[in-house]
Amino acid sequence: MNLKERILGILKSPAFPIPLKEDTELVKTGEESFYLRSGNQEYALKWLPKGRLYSENELDVNKNVLLKTNAPAPKMEFVLEQQEGYLAGWKWLAGFPVNEGQRDKIPLAFSTLGRFHKEQKNSQPVYSLYLNQEFQTIGEMIEAELEKHCHFLEEGPKIKEKAREKLRVLTQGYPTRVHGDAHLGNMIYAPPKIKMIDWANSHNGLGLMDLCHVYSLPLKTDDEEVSHAVRPEEAASVLSAYHQSADLNHLNPDETNRAVMLLHELRMHSYGTEDNQETWKKDAKENIQIILDN
Repeated sequence: MNLKERILGILKSPAFPIPLKEDTELVKTGEESFYLRSGNQEYALKWLPKGRLYSENELDVNKNVLLKTNAPAPKMEFVLEQQEGYLAGWKWLAGFPVNEGQRDKIPLAFSTLGRFHKEQKNSQPVYSLYLNQEFQTIGEMIEAELEKHCHFLEEGPKIKEKAREKLRVLTQGYPTRVHGDAHLGNMIYAPPKIKMIDWANSHNGLGLMDLCHVYSLPLKTDDEEVSHAVRPEEAASVLSAYHQSADLNHLNPDETNRAVMLLHELRMHSYGTEDNQETWKKDAKENIQIILDN
């Protein structure tokens, strides 16, 4: 039984909370996501397998953060537990990702994100997705990551000193609820507002790292990342909108963005090393040098 057949079986079960019409339509929109239309009702469905860390995190964030705050996100309508996973549902957003013909809304998207970060600002420990570890301060997290990342680089000691200087500005950011994958494909313009989807990587962390898909410098990236990222010619207005709404006007947007890009590329190099992804490693190594030279 494939996943779509499994989902259809759940839809027909007495436990499914939405009465289905005869003209019900189920369309696969991603590896584990679906569009459901029944009569005039439309839903986004997502299958969350048990035993997967990000599945449990997405459920927890939706239940305990997004439903209880003024988050720029659709509200989860239901969750059905099955033997091997959960079927979660949200009302379908009548809109489009900002990278699909709505690029003029990108500054609005990051202004919305910055406002959310400001509202969720806190003094709790920050979590490193890469190290899977909490730290009491942003500085401690950056230093621990830098130690690990530079271990994988041939000129690690030399790069470490230059990178440490470049990354220091990030300690002037603050802990907050981070989306964790804030690329343009996850930012939906549903007039008149921006909504953000796919909070599976959300955590309490350094808010500035949600800018890792904003490129104020041209870097070497694959085609998917290019379509999901803010381009260098768009970066100034986007960074200005974010810094203003996030109450970070005391920081230089270009300087902080260079630091964000650097930490992101260091992570990508480490992921590439650990997963034997030679293209990731090669591109990230080149990008690290580009950022350090600017």
